[in-house]
Amino acid sequence: RAVGSGPTSKPTVSPTMIISPDPTARPSLKPTLNPTKSPSYTPSTTPTQSPSAKPSDQPSSSPTTSSKPSPTLSSKPSLSASPTYSPTKTQFPTLVDYKYKRPQRVDIRWTPWDDLDLNIRIEVRDALGYNKHNWNNLKTNDVEKLRWSDLSERKKAAATMLGFDKWSWNCWMNNFESFSWKQLYEWELTPYLETLGWNSQRWNGQNGPPILKENRWDDLTNEQRE
Repeated sequence: RAVGSGPTSKPTVSPTMIISPDPTARPSLKPTLNPTKSPSYTPSTTPTQSPSAKPSDQPSSSPTTSSKPSPTLSSKPSLSASPTYSPTKTQFPTLVDYKYKRPQRVDIRWTPWDDLDLNIRIEVRDALGYNKHNWNNLKTNDVEKLRWSDLSERKKAAATMLGFDKWSWNCWMNNFESFSWKQLYEWELTPYLETLGWNSQRWNGQNGPPILKENRWDDLTNEQRE
């Protein structure tokens, strides 16, 4: 076969290592079909660590403000030479010139069961659930855990027969135990409780009762007895 009459049927096993001196005259037939539609808006996660060679000596017209400023922590905090003069605010400020008239005690409640009139025993048994045991032992009848407003009309009638009303029942029978500290404060009763070692946390069951609650009557001061 004559030289140059047609392409060889056997391709070169290894490509030529000689670079073409002239670039191809024909552009690529298949340029990319998916150009970038929009530039990336994701900032770099690693900012440059090279500072500007010529920093501006003019302040920014809109400085950056952080929504959550983080104060600088000192390894050696300074101690104030004088205490703060801002008093602690409390939900229950000290009452001044409070006046509370304690309801008169209904003595019949402290009368032994066997000394009660028969008709009274029957009434308090049927209406209030008393018997000899829980009458002679204070705070053992569940009715004494109720405030006056929680009593039924039947119970109120029996309590009224004994000599109780709203305030004397809540004071001497319930001992105000079913009321919140806030309610007692509004009634100006908290100063008396504070004298006995109570505060809002103790009264609301957060810190337990004061040790004073276990004291005998003879161990109380005159102010505490009052």
